[in-house]
Amino acid sequence: SQLRSNGQSVVRAAITPRDEVADAATRKVQDMSIGDMEKALHKKHSRRVPEQVRYGSAPQTARALLEENRHLIEEKKKRKDLARKDSREFFERQLASDRMSSEGDKAKDIGRRQAQHELAQYYKAEIAEKEQKKSKEYGSKVQSGVEIHYFPFVEGETINKNREAKSAKMREEMRGFMDRQREQKPPRADTLLAETSLEHGVRYGGGAGGSVLPGDDVAPHMNRHPRFLSRAREHMSRRLHDDHVRHALEDKVLQTRAELEHLSQKRQAEREQLDDGMQVNDALRLDISQAKASERRKHADFLRLQMEERKHRDLSERSEHHSSTIGYFGPEEKDLQRPDLHQDHCADIIKQMAVDNSRRASSRNARLRQERRLIDNCMAEMSQDRDKERQKQLLHREVLTTTWKSQQKIKETMKELES
Repeated sequence: SQLRSNGQSVVRAAITPRDEVADAATRKVQDMSIGDMEKALHKKHSRRVPEQVRYGSAPQTARALLEENRHLIEEKKKRKDLARKDSREFFERQLASDRMSSEGDKAKDIGRRQAQHELAQYYKAEIAEKEQKKSKEYGSKVQSGVEIHYFPFVEGETINKNREAKSAKMREEMRGFMDRQREQKPPRADTLLAETSLEHGVRYGGGAGGSVLPGDDVAPHMNRHPRFLSRAREHMSRRLHDDHVRHALEDKVLQTRAELEHLSQKRQAEREQLDDGMQVNDALRLDISQAKASERRKHADFLRLQMEERKHRDLSERSEHHSSTIGYFGPEEKDLQRPDLHQDHCADIIKQMAVDNSRRASSRNARLRQERRLIDNCMAEMSQDRDKERQKQLLHREVLTTTWKSQQKIKETMKELES
């Protein structure tokens, strides 16, 4: 019992497929009766692992693991081949689509160029045709030799005559229309028409306006709707006497003539003012040019005098310079520097160089200390990782050893039970 409990605790601590099988066998032995145990002892047991345990969830032997790995490698190769084939087909499809698109673009460009060329040829033909047509028309005009006579100007009289004839014709048409209308639609026989004033309206011929129909009790216009409720009718109307129109036109002609005369006078005055202004401008320009010329002459005379004065001054200065004796031809004297100034500068530079070297050394030492600290930290981390890995391996080995010992004890127990 102590061995069984130890074995069960170990199996619970590290559970593997073989431990699960052994635990199941132990539980099966515990559940068996004495008769079942005797029958099991008489049977010939094989040490071969059952097929369901061997080929259940994962390979249990090296050969099975090798076969499984080989199978996985073959599947991986097949997948790679399929992926390579799919990529090649995809590349070929893309290449074909690109080729088709490029060919389509080239065809479109060619068609566009042809259309542009045809349109240009059409425009050229149209332009040439228009030019030829214009040249033919001009040639026909030149060959016909028809001269246009502008004198005398009788177009205005012809227009007035045509207008008078047209107005007379329209008056005759209006008179005929009014006569026909009076014959077709005579005035109504109503007492209201007789009572109205004759000063307003058209005087119709005939004296039957005041008579009343003898057989009618009510006037015929009273049997219909009132005039203000009926729809208005359009009648052709025109004045028979258009003297006022003629007077208005004559007044307009006179007004236009006066405006044109005033405009011509105004333009004549502007032209005269322009001529006067041009003469004044010419006179002013002449005076200004003469004044500028005089000023230019004065300026030239003044410059000539200045040049002569400068020339005389240079000659006098040169004569004075050559007349005096020269005692020294060397450079001008300068102030001497202190002899220890250069030494002071060199000492300052040496001190600055020493300070720079000390700063450079301190920065280098600080950088080295920082790098050394980083290296120490990395080494400590690496040592800690190695210790953890070593402890993990020891723990794993201990677990495996304990498991193996428990399995050995279980096997010995099974052998004892079998014997």
